[in-house]
Amino acid sequence: MPYKNGRILMNWIWFLFSFKGRINRKPFFMYQISLVLLWTFYCLLLHADFFMKDEKSIPFVLITSWPTFAVQAKRWHDRDKSGWWLLINFIPLVGAIWSLIETCFIEGTRGENRFGKDPLKRIDEVVKWVVKPKNVSITDRPMNAPSAGENQDDRGKSI
Repeated sequence: MPYKNGRILMNWIWFLFSFKGRINRKPFFMYQISLVLLWTFYCLLLHADFFMKDEKSIPFVLITSWPTFAVQAKRWHDRDKSGWWLLINFIPLVGAIWSLIETCFIEGTRGENRFGKDPLKRIDEVVKWVVKPKNVSITDRPMNAPSAGENQDDRGKSI
């Protein structure tokens, strides 16, 4: 996913329809909350059964299935697992609980994995780079800096 000024640029077509890449928990939760709100509005508007026990729920399920699978697959990818793990949802009760724990409560893989770059800009990686840049040892000192035994006058010159 592209970054600009440290923020992720959301591509909605990619987010809703592609099974490639990774997302962290925040966009996953936002999608799930949006889906529940849309479902509630749909039920109120069409007087459909909230628990999907009538034929009025079929259009909603058909329209939202692909985006739901795509978003969840990307969340499984963030956990460094295949998108095929979303099929665990079809195991009654146990599958839903397992999926809930894995996708909602467990942090994604830190750093790059086989599905792409980390969707979060991890602060520990930034700090590691700032504190100790690559190819610089801790014993390195500026070219004109005095060694440990040398003294300096007020202007910074060796005496």
